[in-house]
Order: sequence, then structure tokens, then C-alpha cells
Amino acid sequence: MADITALFGKNTSGIDEVVDDLNLIQDSPVLPTKSYGADANISKLSISILPIGEVDLRPSFQKLEVYENIFASSLQGTIDLLDRNGGVERLQLKGGETISLVVSSPENEIFISRQDLVVHKIVKHELDVGTLNASYTLVFCSKALVRSMRKNIFKSYKKQSIINVIKDLYSHMSPSDLVYEDPSFTLDKPFISTGLNPHKALDFLCQRCCKKRKYFVFFERLIPVYGKSQKQSDVIFGTSATKSFIGTHYFGSVDKLIDDARRHSTFDIYFEQKVEANLEPNKIRASKLVKFDNFNHIESTENGLHRTEFTFVNPLTRKIDTDSVEYIDKDFYTDIVSDVEGNQLINKQNIFNVEFVSNKKTGSSSGNRKVITSGDDINDVRSRKDWLAFNIYGSLIRTLYSVGVEVQGGTNEVSLGHIVNLVVPSAQARAFELDSTGAIRRDPTTSGKYVVTGVRHKIEVNKYVKTLELGRGSSSVNYDARLSSLGSGLGTQL
Repeated sequence: MADITALFGKNTSGIDEVVDDLNLIQDSPVLPTKSYGADANISKLSISILPIGEVDLRPSFQKLEVYENIFASSLQGTIDLLDRNGGVERLQLKGGETISLVVSSPENEIFISRQDLVVHKIVKHELDVGTLNASYTLVFCSKALVRSMRKNIFKSYKKQSIINVIKDLYSHMSPSDLVYEDPSFTLDKPFISTGLNPHKALDFLCQRCCKKRKYFVFFERLIPVYGKSQKQSDVIFGTSATKSFIGTHYFGSVDKLIDDARRHSTFDIYFEQKVEANLEPNKIRASKLVKFDNFNHIESTENGLHRTEFTFVNPLTRKIDTDSVEYIDKDFYTDIVSDVEGNQLINKQNIFNVEFVSNKKTGSSSGNRKVITSGDDINDVRSRKDWLAFNIYGSLIRTLYSVGVEVQGGTNEVSLGHIVNLVVPSAQARAFELDSTGAIRRDPTTSGKYVVTGVRHKIEVNKYVKTLELGRGSSSVNYDARLSSLGSGLGTQL
């Protein structure tokens, strides 16, 4: 066997050892018993290369990022390496190699453990003309996505439970690590997969499963969940006490995740400075807060998120019907989808709502969608207008207002689908000295409850932080009731 010690690091396994294709998880991540702040150890970071074996990447490691999102069917990640001795050239990395990753606390409590990550791209990089060193990035995904990309499903499903269709499609990606919520309906009309990859077919079924107060998603977790069975109601977050089932993928509604999260204490996240430079407080502290691009009304209008007009054309009967759904429909939050707060984020006086109301009967508008149907459509799982409306507004309510906060990675178990309560001090109160008691007033527009829609894990040498993407389509503030009071006392200058 070739001597590879001088390349990326020492050889950690024999030439014949190969990472088990189905060995997804070793042990459950647990909440640390002590506050480690950003401290973390990369207990294992290796790449399996045939016929060489397993190579330790830690001596060349610079940075690792993994991104998971409830709107993405697969996680994605990158590893930045410093190649000092021509490792890419001598090891002949060409994609398809398996990466094993274990991240733990200084006291060996495991945060992350994955053995199923596959390199699928080596990013463009430049060699130093003097030293021939290079810093480059490996891009990876999970083996489940690789399996899915290598399969095209040509199959018709009819007269069977939708959950059985979902399980059958997922079996082409991975054996039995799907956590699900049963949409609870039967396919009366056939669903035909016309050569779709399994994960694409599941994304498609997510839209078709959307219904009243249910916005369905299909995504992959970096950190798995444990439970007694595949049903979401049996899942136990963050513990391996009941280890009969391990789940890395989820097919179900965001609303179910929210309902389950409400059974437990909400994670409070405080946007504040450190009191002591070398000591992290005994709470989840956000060191950075970014407000993303929000209230993209023109883009939302073009996509039909404020108002969508449907035109149904039946070429057989030559019949045309029209209908519409819009953001300010009566009882929007109670009838279509539930959210973490109780008030509409866009008030009734907003011009985008006012204009749509006054022009509702004038014909085609932005967001117009034409649905051509021949009666018994092969892929018409339910009334198209219904599932399209629920899908449109389910997406809107999760993304209308979103922020990102950076927290310590090893001090919490905040993950996808969890509810967090963000506490942000009021800049207005600080600027105008509105509180003389010394208490901290909250910013009413940014503070409040959010759903965790994305997590970006950033790991460097001895450092682990998470950027949480938080989204909501509602507000704790009743803007319609406070139209007059919000404008009083603020003056004419920002």
C-alpha cells in the first residue's frame, strides 16, 4: 500500500476497509451537560478512497459547512482543504469518495456523526506558482441523493393509500429511515411517475398533499431523530433511549412539526453582547442577526402569492371556469394554514392588498395560472385549485418574513422544524430612552416566535457555530389595530 502520510495525513485503515453503505449514524447527538460555547473537536474527518483505504483529512482541514433546509430534499456541504503536497494529484480524487464525519464536545459528547457523505464536485481552484500549494473545496451530499439521482421511476399508482406510494418511492433512495406524517387519503385517480427521480417524485407529491392547515415538505436532516416507529408522532428528538428507529428524512407537514414542538419548551434565543469575554452565558445567545430580503412584493405578485387567479380549461367539454385565492381571504390563518403568531403580517391597508380587492373582477392579473384539464387527469390527486392554493400560501407563510441568527453550535439542539422565541432589544427604546427602569424593551417587529426553516453548520478547528434561518408569515403585533399608534411619537426622521 502506498505511503500516504505525507499527503493529507496518516492512513487510518487497511486497504480493504470500506465504509458501510448503510451505516448512517453511530450515536445520537445529545445536549451537552456543560456550556462549551463554540468549542468542538473534529473527532473524525476522513475520506475513503479505493484502493488506498481511509485517509485522515484533519491535518489539511480548514473549514466545513453543511446546509439543511425544510424546502430541500437533500442536505449539501463543503470541506475546505489546504493541499500542500499534491494530494489531489497523487490520490486521484475524482468524486464518488465517501466522507466520514464525527464532531464532538471537548468531553467527547457527540454533536454530529455521519458516515454516508459522498463527494460529487471539486470546486475550481488555483495553484500557487512558487509552492504549488492549493486551497480547494470538496462538495458533498448524502448517499440517499446519489441513489435517487441514479434511478428513474416509470410507474403508475392507483387505488392505494398515498403513504404507501410515498414509502415505495422512498425505498429507491434509502431502506427505512423515513419519518412521515400520513396525508390520509387514497389515490382514486392514478399518479404516474414519468421517469422522475425518487426525490423529485416526492417533491411533487408534497405539493399534491397540501390541504387545509397542512403544508407538506420533504427534507433531509443532518442530525437524525430517534423514535419507536416511522410515524412523526412516535419520534423522540435528541435521545437514543428508544433506539428502534433512526430517521434522517422527513415527509410531512410543517404544521405537524410545529404542533409537536409546542409540546416542549420553546427555545429562547437572545440577541445580545457577551457580558464576559471568555464566558458564554447559560442561555442561547445570538452573536449575529441578519434580516434577509423580506417583503418582496413585486416578486410575490408575479408568483401569485398575494393573489392567484386560476383559469380551468376543459378541451373536451369546451368549458372554462375561473376562480381566485388571495392573501387577505377571510380567516386566512385559521382556514388555510396555522402559524406561530396570530396576526397577519401585511395589514389590510397595504396597497398590494387594496389594489387586488378593487380589481378582483377585472380579469387576468399577475400570478395568473391556467390549468388545462380533460376531466379525469392522471395526476390530479385532488382538486387542483385546492392543493395549489394551500401550497402557495403554505410557502408564503413560512418565508414572508425571515431572519438569520448565529448561535453556538454545541450549546443547544435547535433543529429544523423547531419553534424559537427570538428576543431582540428595541432600537427605538434605546434611542429615545423610553424605559427609565433599566429593563430591556423588545423590538415588537423582529422579536417573537419563528419556525426554524434552515440550519447552516459551520465548523472550523475547535469551533462550531450554527446559523439558524427563521421564518414566519405572521406577527405578534396587530397592525390593523395599531395603525394610528405605530406612527405616533416617532417624529419625521429615522
